[in-house]
Amino acid sequence: MSSPGWYPQPDGTERYFNGSEWTDDSRTQQAPAATAGPTPPAKKGGMVKWIIIGVIAVVIICCCGAVAVSQGSDDTDTSSSESTSSAAESSEVSTAAKAAEATPSAKPAEKKKEAPKSPSSTKAPAPAPAPAAPAGADMKVTAGEFIKEFEGNELAADQKYKGKTVEVSGVVEKIDTELFNEDKYLLNITDGGDFEFLSVTCHDMSNDVLSKLTVGDAIKVIGDFDDGGDLGVDLKNCKVV
Repeated sequence: MSSPGWYPQPDGTERYFNGSEWTDDSRTQQAPAATAGPTPPAKKGGMVKWIIIGVIAVVIICCCGAVAVSQGSDDTDTSSSESTSSAAESSEVSTAAKAAEATPSAKPAEKKKEAPKSPSSTKAPAPAPAPAAPAGADMKVTAGEFIKEFEGNELAADQKYKGKTVEVSGVVEKIDTELFNEDKYLLNITDGGDFEFLSVTCHDMSNDVLSKLTVGDAIKVIGDFDDGGDLGVDLKNCKVV
């Protein structure tokens, strides 16, 4: 039996014999080597393995390159962010420094020294104002004259004394309660005659003042004219002079 090797074929090519049978491997006829023996054909499985290894190597290289590019981008972004932040901080510090230089330093307010107060310079409190004196009368008349003016012409007398404060002199005729109010007392003044039916009636007087008067006493009162007519003359807000 022949040994394995390449053997020439009639078509001018060489075919490989593995020692027991002919294989499908063929090649162009080679010049015979001086010392080299027959070379076995390369196995197809070996080429496929190297192709797969090459593809895996390319994939690994591409992945490593992508990771490197990503890290480089992150480093660039971080560096850019840090540079921007540093620039902003520097700008803020510079602006604050300029503002501090432009603003004049505030000096603490100096307290004014108060001069010591001497006891003599202290003013005594002003005395309370004295109560105002009652207003004076616009007209003065006796009780008899007052009554006769209304008996002669009530209209003219009303016009004359309307809104006026009148001082009336006369004699205490009576101190009595009002017709419809027994808690309120009135003073009646006349000229002191024996048969006088009309009088000047004084309203709004203090009971303390009235309690000190006696029928027949001479008296002067001031009051505001209220009304006059057939029953005499009425004054309000009366006070003894």
